[in-house]
Amino acid sequence: MTILILVSGLLLLFLAWLTWAWKKFLDAFQIELEPNQPMPDLNQVPYETWHIPTGHSKIIRGWMLLQPADPSAPIVIVAHGWTRNATFLWPISYRLWKEGYQVFAINARNHGECDLDPPMSVLKYTEDLENTIHWLRLRFPGNPIAMTGHSLGGAALLIASVRVPGVSAAVPICAFSRSDRIFEMDIRRAGVPMIPVGKVILALIRRYLGHSYDDLAPAFWVRNSTVPTLLIGAGLDTRVPPDMQYELKAAFPEGIAYGPVIEPEATHTSLLTDPGTIDRIVRFINRRLKPTDGNPADPLTDGNGV
Repeated sequence: MTILILVSGLLLLFLAWLTWAWKKFLDAFQIELEPNQPMPDLNQVPYETWHIPTGHSKIIRGWMLLQPADPSAPIVIVAHGWTRNATFLWPISYRLWKEGYQVFAINARNHGECDLDPPMSVLKYTEDLENTIHWLRLRFPGNPIAMTGHSLGGAALLIASVRVPGVSAAVPICAFSRSDRIFEMDIRRAGVPMIPVGKVILALIRRYLGHSYDDLAPAFWVRNSTVPTLLIGAGLDTRVPPDMQYELKAAFPEGIAYGPVIEPEATHTSLLTDPGTIDRIVRFINRRLKPTDGNPADPLTDGNGV
């Protein structure tokens, strides 16, 4: 009887601990919408706010920065990260527009002023990017399309570039290689032991998101990539460790991925406003979308990237 009481007590303690840990992770999946902030430079740019239908009968919204004098100009989709919005990548969007590109700065579902459709995942973001590409091709048939994006947005564009044929270039910034690695890091940071509680939580998250962890892993998808891709990471990134960039590079077919370029003193978000990083993004995309004598079609590497 004493042993039975002890076992029952331990089981109740385990269930209570598991419930607490699971609630923390459910709370982490709830994204509070953060509206885009007015960008002073936006008033200098001819743009439209677009509403694009996506999965589950939801709508995504974004800024379409236009080139009225050259409607055939190539297009770059710029994808924000987790809990962020188009505002956070404005320095990249604006620079690309000044380079002569038309730019769609997306707000994915559950972000910015877009519709709520929980739970958020890399595949849901991928679907938003896929629908954006299809929409752009209806409005601008024949215009080349490239993508750049940060963190979750970077991971999603890696998958979208495989699932939608014809993307000309991709530049993910601090993209993660696998969702389950990110979740495991979060579990450990919360002080929850991986065995047995953490493993149970990982299984519950997988069931909650409705996909296998391979399906939620950019490193799984890019094995079939044919899109020239420049991988960029941050040496001081504690959210997406830089070794994930090497894991992604190893997953690509030979000759498709360039880099990874790891900025040793950069953090997860500092790259978004770093002039050198923005220059690197522009140069890589130029070489794919604007091949001229000054921008050879095949990107050149100097041992530390492009």
